[in-house]
Amino acid sequence: MGPSLGLLEVKSIARGLVAADAMAKEAPVDVVFTRVVEPGKHLTLLAGEVDDLRTALRRGRAAAADDFQDEMLIPNPHPSLLPALGAAGRVRPPSVDALGTVETLTVASALLAADAAAKQAHVRLLHVRIGADLAGKGVVLLTGEVADVESSVSAGARVAEAHGALHRTAVIARPAPALVEAALREGGP
Repeated sequence: MGPSLGLLEVKSIARGLVAADAMAKEAPVDVVFTRVVEPGKHLTLLAGEVDDLRTALRRGRAAAADDFQDEMLIPNPHPSLLPALGAAGRVRPPSVDALGTVETLTVASALLAADAAAKQAHVRLLHVRIGADLAGKGVVLLTGEVADVESSVSAGARVAEAHGALHRTAVIARPAPALVEAALREGGP
């Protein structure tokens, strides 16, 4: 299934870089990316074994101190999660029966929601947009048959709500093709 994923979300860019360095030094993990997002937050996404990620995240939380905002650990991420974070993950499906959205207040909760949604039913993650131009929020876009999308959006929402960070959800049956194209363009949705 590939490596597990862990993410640390810090309210300070400077402290986020310190935490990223501490995590990379604490355990044998791969730094997938470090990224600055609005409103002046720092993200570090790690890959590795679960125990190593737990150790690294614990060290990162300590280094972030009062600037710690959120974190997540996904032991067996859905294979489509990581690709959906990048432009390569923006899959243009031949037709869209339903478009589902889970909007979260934090990046970590968006990743957790996306993973839960992808594992719930036969859906395709179209894009997981995190932080940039979203005031630190996350948005998950997925498609499939209406019933599958409804079930997956509900699963993602439950996870984000349990994490204390669900903002809104939507399921649009038979969305306009222009909407789907616009949502998948750089800067969308």
